Amino acid sequence: MHETIELKTKGYGVYDVTGLVKRIVKERGLQKGVVLVYARDPYCSIITIEYEGRLLADFENLLKGLPGGREIKSTLFPPSIILPVEKGDIGVGSFQQICLLDLSGQEGTKRIDVMVIE
Repeated sequence: MHETIELKTKGYGVYDVTGLVKRIVKERGLQKGVVLVYARDPYCSIITIEYEGRLLADFENLLKGLPGGREIKSTLFPPSIILPVEKGDIGVGSFQQICLLDLSGQEGTKRIDVMVIE
């Protein structure tokens, strides 16, 4: 099963999509399998991170300190992630969230494909 999430962003930043992905897994009734989350924008990635203000600020400072533009930085992070689903729960750590990392610098709608696989 495949579903596309359309997420409005303000451009550069980290956006929590955990709730949206969990909703899709729940609606599909997946109890055991995997979920694939894929960012369709070439300058976006899917990451897991603790979505906490200070950590996000540190992460953004790290990114800003890297040489090169969005074309280089976007190659450092994968466009997709595959996570296990067990008993209907997505296998992320208790403090981890599934996030869209937007390096595009452009406000607009970003598309994220979510596939649930038994």
